[in-house]
Amino acid sequence: MKITARIISDPAVTEEVLGADSRAGADDGLEIRIVDLAAEGLESLLPLVHQPPMFASSLLILVKGASNLVKADVAILERSLSESESENQLILYFSSRSVPKPLLELGAEVVETLITRDGDRREYVKTAMRRAGVTLDGAGLKRVVEVLGDDLGGAASLAEVLALAFPESTVIGCEEVEPYLGSPGDIPLWRLTDEIARGKVDGAVAAVERMLANGRAPQQVMAVLERWALDVCTLNSPGLRTLEQAKIALVNAGVKGTPDFAIRKELEVSRKLGYGDCSRMVGWLASAARELRGESVAEPGAIVDLLVARLAQLIRR
Repeated sequence: MKITARIISDPAVTEEVLGADSRAGADDGLEIRIVDLAAEGLESLLPLVHQPPMFASSLLILVKGASNLVKADVAILERSLSESESENQLILYFSSRSVPKPLLELGAEVVETLITRDGDRREYVKTAMRRAGVTLDGAGLKRVVEVLGDDLGGAASLAEVLALAFPESTVIGCEEVEPYLGSPGDIPLWRLTDEIARGKVDGAVAAVERMLANGRAPQQVMAVLERWALDVCTLNSPGLRTLEQAKIALVNAGVKGTPDFAIRKELEVSRKLGYGDCSRMVGWLASAARELRGESVAEPGAIVDLLVARLAQLIRR
């Protein structure tokens, strides 16, 4: 069994790298299994070590929270791995360099993702943009790196928004990218849809209120919510099971250039919803848009707050 120990100190970057590993494995025709040791425990991992794949040559097992392994767990895992005769592949994600010695003795390959220098940050952001089909010029890239700072987990989400906002092959400069970045005290637009997608009502409302307090126009927020929600509803079909099917559905709906990782996220949200849920989402969006045009005496901020809370609550169910 091939074992890889990835060392990544930033949790957000870990999620991005895990996503990239998952996509690469799927492209290679492997069956993907993801285990979170912090939430599920070692017992969720051990059966997968020996489990034969159903539709592929091997499983790719991605293990989050590997730094939670205690000494007793390591001994059990070592024994299971040494007894396994499968061709499965295992990638463990550690938050520090403390990879247990028994795993190293089994031949684990150690790969570090260290993002400490400005050059490292720039290359990480550049790669995230390129993966989404987004091209920034030198000034645009410098500005994005400056605003993200150590919060590099936002690079992929920003790339998703830019891929939707600009035609493919557009070279995006500093002035073009600025409206999509958070100014001091503000937060970028993608944080809002991320909070909603996780069903975090309090987080979503806090995000939109912070945006409005820092000068975001309610109509700008609405435009982002409408595009995201309509994409999710487009993917809400029992017949959509694969990434390729989802891409075709979006193209047929007139949506082009959405990066694969963004489609995967939208497809994941759509699977939590029923047809009636999607109808409610569209109704809420239409109602909020009318109210913002003057059909309500309510404050614009209150209208958007209510919409955001409803969307997050719907997904949390």
